[in-house]
Amino acid sequence: MHLYHARNASDFTAQSEFSKWLLEVSTEQVSTLNNIDSNIDLPSDIVLPSISLQDLITAVYPNLLSFLENSELLLKHAILVLRNKHVSEITDIVIKSLFNNTIHSFSADSLDSASTSTA
Repeated sequence: MHLYHARNASDFTAQSEFSKWLLEVSTEQVSTLNNIDSNIDLPSDIVLPSISLQDLITAVYPNLLSFLENSELLLKHAILVLRNKHVSEITDIVIKSLFNNTIHSFSADSLDSASTSTA
């Protein structure tokens, strides 16, 4: 999936380079420089105090059911991850929270005539 929203060639190049850098970070291909602080300080308003996926989902989608009722809200919120296994984990959690009261319905394409005897 490509997440480019470039207004011109310069924007596209910058976004492409940032995407490549993110992939390098995720695969630990980015080397750190000696004697230089390699930590990235993030503003406190974008850092969650917890590392739970459920807390992340709740922060991005505070009232998940309202997002289902108003699809415009879904266009303005996203959780971006670099690996498919993380997408699957997040999807599983979201689906379970949406459909926590599941109903199992069984069906049959045919019946065994021996089991339907009338007595």
